[in-house]
Amino acid sequence: DGPPGAPFDLVLANITIRTLLELHQPLAAHLRPGARAVLSGVLDERFGELVEVLLANGWRHQRTDHEQDWVALLMTRE
Repeated sequence: DGPPGAPFDLVLANITIRTLLELHQPLAAHLRPGARAVLSGVLDERFGELVEVLLANGWRHQRTDHEQDWVALLMTRE
């Protein structure tokens, strides 16, 4: 079981990269196939590290948005 309402079509997470790296698998488990996740709170200098881990774990990278030193990723879960 998961949180009430799971599985979800969309998740928004503005948290630290450390937390995203720790929680990406449980997060994916609560998403419907093809669902989207907007993951932000990541410094530009480290976003490649996060994308690499997510891709290796079944996520698909859709888009990256930059604002100053910060990055937001749009990812989907297949």
